[in-house]
Amino acid sequence: MTVNIIHRKCENPVYQDLGDVIKILGTFGLGTRSTKMSLAYLQIINRGQRPISYYCVNCATPVKIEDLNGYCGFCGSSFPVEKLFRQVNETGKPVGDISCLSCLEKYRTGDEVIPLTSILTKVYIQG
Repeated sequence: MTVNIIHRKCENPVYQDLGDVIKILGTFGLGTRSTKMSLAYLQIINRGQRPISYYCVNCATPVKIEDLNGYCGFCGSSFPVEKLFRQVNETGKPVGDISCLSCLEKYRTGDEVIPLTSILTKVYIQG
C-alpha cells in the first residue's frame, strides 16, 4: 500500500519516524569492484504497541496525526486522514484504494471498511 501523506500546514510529504520501531544491529558489505551491496541486520522493537509518529522535514517538526492529509485514490482530492477509508477483505488484506467517503459510497465492493487513521498508527511487517 502506498499512501501519499502530507503535512496539512505546508503541504509537503511527511515521514514515519521509525526510531522506536526498528533498530539497526549491524551492517556489512558484499560485492566486487563493480558491484557493491550493503546489508543491515534489523530488529523490530515495536509491533504496534506504541503509536507511530510522523515528522515533517520541511518544517523540521513532529506532526500529529490530526495534522495529516492524504489523497483519495479515486478522485485525487486531498482530505484530512480522519476522512479517508480503506476496504479490507475477511482476512484483513487491503482491497482497492484509499477513498474519501463520497467515492467509498460509489465504489464500495461490500468489504469491511476501516478508517485510514487505524492503519497509520500501527506498524505492519510483511514477510
